[in-house]
Amino acid sequence: MATKISELTTASTLDGSELIPVVQGGVTKQTTMNDIAASSAVAFSIKTTGNQAVTAGASTIVEFDTVEFDDNSLFNLSTNKFQPSIAGKYTIMFRVTIDPTGTATGMGVEIVKNGVAEAYTTNDASSSGFVYLETSTILDMNGSTDYVEFKGRVDGTAGTIMGNEPYRTEVVGHLIGGVGTSGDSDWQTPAFNSMWEEHEDIN
Repeated sequence: MATKISELTTASTLDGSELIPVVQGGVTKQTTMNDIAASSAVAFSIKTTGNQAVTAGASTIVEFDTVEFDDNSLFNLSTNKFQPSIAGKYTIMFRVTIDPTGTATGMGVEIVKNGVAEAYTTNDASSSGFVYLETSTILDMNGSTDYVEFKGRVDGTAGTIMGNEPYRTEVVGHLIGGVGTSGDSDWQTPAFNSMWEEHEDIN
């Protein structure tokens, strides 16, 4: 007779090396808790190191070129999209430095999910010098078709999205609650704060 799970002895403190059965391609195989944790880890930090021209009044997708880190390689530099394969809630923060060519009447940044702006920050004050903007949000991603893009805009004049140091245009994010987990409703988690504070020295 098979033993019920409720009848098993309670495990002691786990170290991650314990073997766990998984079904893969219809075949039962073994893995470890460490392997499962590594395959489900999602955190990324992406930036641009060059400058990008922006047409007046047009929300422009930011073109990133540098991966600082990207667990599971889920950010696609060729499409400038983040499209995770693990469903859950994701914290994302996006910051842009924009330098208007003339006098701008406004600027803005957007986090866009599936073509719809989910978070944005605007600066409607006139400016002829560079402006630093950031926005953040928590997005519920389905782990398959959902994707995120990042846009910048300048009104009243053309401009430049700046990526050359000391100016930074970048996006960071991480999974805070996957399928089957309770997650964390606060985007300011310790892991996220630690990741973001590494880049807080540009002001």
